[in-house]
Amino acid sequence: MVGVPHEYVIVRKDGSQLIVEVISNYINYKGKKSRIATVRDINEKKKSEELLIEEKEKAEKYLNLSGVMIVSLDLKGRVIMINKKGNDILGYKDNYLVGKDWFKTCLPKSITESVGNVFRDLVKGRVKLVEHYENLVITKNGEERLIGWYNTILKDNKNKVIGILSSGQDITERKKIEKSLVESEEKHRLIYETSSDAIMTLEPPSWVFTSGNSAIVKMFGVKNEKEFTSLGPWDVSPKYQPDGQLSSVKAKKMIGIAMKKGTNFFEWTHKKVRGGDFFATVLLNRVKMDEKVFLQARVSDITERKNAEEKLKKKTNDLQRLNRAMIGRESRMIELKEKIRKAKTRKNEN
Repeated sequence: MVGVPHEYVIVRKDGSQLIVEVISNYINYKGKKSRIATVRDINEKKKSEELLIEEKEKAEKYLNLSGVMIVSLDLKGRVIMINKKGNDILGYKDNYLVGKDWFKTCLPKSITESVGNVFRDLVKGRVKLVEHYENLVITKNGEERLIGWYNTILKDNKNKVIGILSSGQDITERKKIEKSLVESEEKHRLIYETSSDAIMTLEPPSWVFTSGNSAIVKMFGVKNEKEFTSLGPWDVSPKYQPDGQLSSVKAKKMIGIAMKKGTNFFEWTHKKVRGGDFFATVLLNRVKMDEKVFLQARVSDITERKNAEEKLKKKTNDLQRLNRAMIGRESRMIELKEKIRKAKTRKNEN
């Protein structure tokens, strides 16, 4: 076709190939209609185009292999490009979103206007770029997902803003876990701080206390946590336990059981630093945190319960003694009645 460029591969005399562009036109030459052709070597141009295509394919392959959503928007907020991960998260087929308004299509209605306004202010230079940002997106099925975005402004070779490129990671599940952990930590903190039981930690090799809640002050008669963490279990125990064992020896046995089995629950006689002895139950639990293994102890003062048990035991013993006495009395009365009966019988016989 005249006037339209065509590409041809020509073979040189040495056998090498060359890509050329040929444009032909009609001219009037010496009074005759003639055809003239312009041949241009485009070998380097074609190589450059092939390199560009190859680089584009590599870039697209990289974007599709990326584990995060990558989205590019033009100045009107329309999707220029979105990778496979982005389509997977949002539930759309390849290229469906290209050309669509990102804010109206992929954001919940409740934030469409506010996020859109921020975007327009950003591309117009009215606000500074926030590199990291979190907002909800809405999938094709209407499910909301939370995305953590990293943003960068796209500019042309004249330094003019032409759009925004964003990479986003779906952090929905992570945020749920973080929220659950915060709630759990708050719950445990409240239990730790408000518990009437003394809660403390002990660490090897010395097995002295390393922390304690506010209940330790009242229970052990210490001034504060600092004083408490200078002590070990044997320092807040009488010299001997009720079974005759040295507290310092038996305490290490109880610690050894907890470290081996993971837990150990037992009764113990403790002693206030500034006061007398009291009965307690102790629950030791082995804990591993950041490659460090230690014990958490929970001590409950059961002195009142023990005293009540002793009173009940004494009353039971008293009742048993009274019962035995009553039974003995009844037996003696029966014997006496039997003797009287026999005496009356002998008297009647005489």
